[in-house]
Amino acid sequence: MPTPPANGNRVTGPRRRWRWTLVLIALAWSFGVVVRLYWIHYAAGVDGGQWHGVAITNNRDSYLFGCILQKAYLGMHQDNAMVPGVLDHGMITVLPYLVLVVLPVTIDQLILYLPVLIAPLLAVPLVLIGRLERRPGWGFAAALLAVVANCYYNRTLAGYFDTDIFSVTVPTLALFFLLGALRTQSLFWVLAASVTLLVYPFFYGPGLPIGY
Repeated sequence: MPTPPANGNRVTGPRRRWRWTLVLIALAWSFGVVVRLYWIHYAAGVDGGQWHGVAITNNRDSYLFGCILQKAYLGMHQDNAMVPGVLDHGMITVLPYLVLVVLPVTIDQLILYLPVLIAPLLAVPLVLIGRLERRPGWGFAAALLAVVANCYYNRTLAGYFDTDIFSVTVPTLALFFLLGALRTQSLFWVLAASVTLLVYPFFYGPGLPIGY
């Protein structure tokens, strides 16, 4: 009767690699989160840097998106034609609105912390690309660099509540799927890339030419 260790190794090997991949993603994401929290510390030491005990946003578009959330969730600005509906700007207002419905948080808190949590998700497709190319260490290194890259970092700080937090992550995820399609010759990967590019404008409207 054959012994099971060979099968066991075949099963645990991929699981181990996936666990290692998840650890690398978590580390790179956590690094991006910690670095972005600097703005909150900085604003605490600036006169007028807080509102209702929360560090104020550092991007003018954030005030528009905040007003949209106030209109949709709090019923404010109903007579203001300059404040559009919650669906008009896509995921940047839809996601926080859903969070407001589910969790006991304020709009001010969401505007401050969502960029901190979402922008470092760029690490996910980069680490996965490294794993796909059998170079997880290089994917991890790329993720560490990308989540704090100068321009991207400046536009995704705590309080910089804008569509920039999605602008790079979604097409990078599509790139991962396209690379997977080239490696596996599988229509599933092509479909995943197509769907990702299809929904990309909902996350970042100016990115439509990138999809093309």
